[in-house]
Amino acid sequence: MKQVFTQNPKSAPMTPTQLLGISLLLMLQFACIHNSEFSNISPVDKKGYLEEFSAYCNHEFSAEIMAVRASFFGDHENTLKYAVQDARDNSSDIAVIDGDYEAMKLRVEKALTDSTVSEDAKARMREFLALIEYQTDRPDYFKRVQPHNATDFIVSRADHFQFTLINEAHYSSQNRAFTRTLLQPLWDKGYRYLALETLSYDDPDINDRGYAERNSGFYTADPVFAEMVAEALKIGYKLVTYETRSQSIADGTERDFDQAMNIFNQTIKIDSNAKVLIHAGYGHILEVGDDGYQPMGAQLKRLLNKDVLTIDQERMVYLPDSTKMNALYMEAHKNFSITEPSVFLDGKNKPFVEPFVQESIDIQVFHPKTEFKFNRPTWLKSDESNYYLIPDDYLEYEGSLIQAIDMDRSESAIPNDQTIIKKNTALVLPPGKYKIHIVDRNGNLIGRATLEAN
Repeated sequence: MKQVFTQNPKSAPMTPTQLLGISLLLMLQFACIHNSEFSNISPVDKKGYLEEFSAYCNHEFSAEIMAVRASFFGDHENTLKYAVQDARDNSSDIAVIDGDYEAMKLRVEKALTDSTVSEDAKARMREFLALIEYQTDRPDYFKRVQPHNATDFIVSRADHFQFTLINEAHYSSQNRAFTRTLLQPLWDKGYRYLALETLSYDDPDINDRGYAERNSGFYTADPVFAEMVAEALKIGYKLVTYETRSQSIADGTERDFDQAMNIFNQTIKIDSNAKVLIHAGYGHILEVGDDGYQPMGAQLKRLLNKDVLTIDQERMVYLPDSTKMNALYMEAHKNFSITEPSVFLDGKNKPFVEPFVQESIDIQVFHPKTEFKFNRPTWLKSDESNYYLIPDDYLEYEGSLIQAIDMDRSESAIPNDQTIIKKNTALVLPPGKYKIHIVDRNGNLIGRATLEAN
């Protein structure tokens, strides 16, 4: 069925100028929508097809996991709402340091000259001094810097390293979409391995098959993550599974040591010229640890006996609550119009990194505010994809999940895109032919259709 768009008549007469304005707005809106043909939905009755969706609809998880699941199901407005519930209050200082600042500075500066103090400890001390400066002097960091395209800058720096580590917030499809933009340019710089924290050992065929299925990993259930995997495999990357396999290891230094060893053994140990992109969660990529925790990034750096490039992108992101956003993220947006993932560089091309992690991270990415079009975040659309409006006929299934799966992929493949059906909502896909699945709020597969996306 092809979509036909009509404008409802207005009861009050309009001037020609008003009519022209409305016409232009409609043209701009619908110019974004590409031609598509959704077939009629054929009823299906397959119980228990996607129980995770039923659990999500019934709010059976904590706010943290609800945010993650919302991202999986393309319900990104609710992802942000749940992420706000889970986030701590960031409305005041980066950190609160009580006491005599000058005395503390003197003690730290003296310790920095002590040859018996470890380099990790000194790095933490320098971060501490930067925090004191932030709290006492309130430097205007953004007077010294200018925004630059993050992808371009990272690729230029990564050219000089064998290992580039970038993180994500586990609820953030936006973070995964950004990492995807690095794949082709880093391949062009000689990167051949993509190590993913989430990959499962239960899917040994993923490199040959070329796309993620349900058993490929936990976070690859997010179509954005799954499409990043598919693109990496299409380009030619070898995927590296590196999570610890030990059931007895708790989260912490031992787990991160296992991760670092697994990466080392599957890359540099067998290929001395290996160039590796690592995509991990949160603080696992940090280059500096302490007595309580040694991150994977720090331990990998020691194993390699050489420097690595580390990129944080999970801290400088938009949340729909100013008390939960990073104070320096908000300050950056007050000073600049950030319309693309950006890094801030000073006159010497040195990237700005917030004081809290400036010794642990090399580059920090500032993401633009999340905005929505056709009920989908605008960062979801790439140059290769288009908006395909869900037909009005499908609104009888409002509240159900609509999945679009490449026609050439298996039934257990992660969808190329999925979202919850409601009015004026679009799928975001590259042109192609897709299987359409309709999943009700009880997790049952209740309909099938096809989509030809032109």
